Amino acid sequence: MREQPVSDPTSDPTPSAPVDRPTSRLVLLDDADRILLFRAANEADPDAFWFTPGGGVEPGETYEEAAHRELHEETGLTNATLGPCLWTHEITRRFAPDHALHFRSRYYLIRTQSFDPEPAVLLPEEDYMLEPDWWRWWTLDELHAHEGPEILVPRRLPQLLAPILEGTLPAAPIDLNR
Repeated sequence: MREQPVSDPTSDPTPSAPVDRPTSRLVLLDDADRILLFRAANEADPDAFWFTPGGGVEPGETYEEAAHRELHEETGLTNATLGPCLWTHEITRRFAPDHALHFRSRYYLIRTQSFDPEPAVLLPEEDYMLEPDWWRWWTLDELHAHEGPEILVPRRLPQLLAPILEGTLPAAPIDLNR
């Protein structure tokens, strides 16, 4: 009979339950029908990815209030009108054995003129905003042509964005988990 290895509790901690993290994401489209995406990588997931601006809903805040706050904090914009919620998405991400978040995201449309983002508030986990080329305006053709290595978040972004750019908004938010 083969001996089973003994687990060392100091090197193999029991994974903790994910912490619920409601999140507002922003589908910022400029006057040239380009979408603003941010680029980041983290230690737990060294692959870089492109994603929409946004962040967590604070206690006592609505998703819509969080969208406005995050817009200002991450881009410097204060006068944009929040459009409808386009999509919803849930995903659990483990950042360390003892740290996992269950994201419940709502993606809101915002139309604006083109601008260069200037974060008003920089949190420690947003240090990617200190890197060169951390943001970019993308055309739909560029999204379709993107081959990586960075992934797009959400992964079906070009397909999801196409009807929006054609002027077709969903009657109800599309659940990206389906």
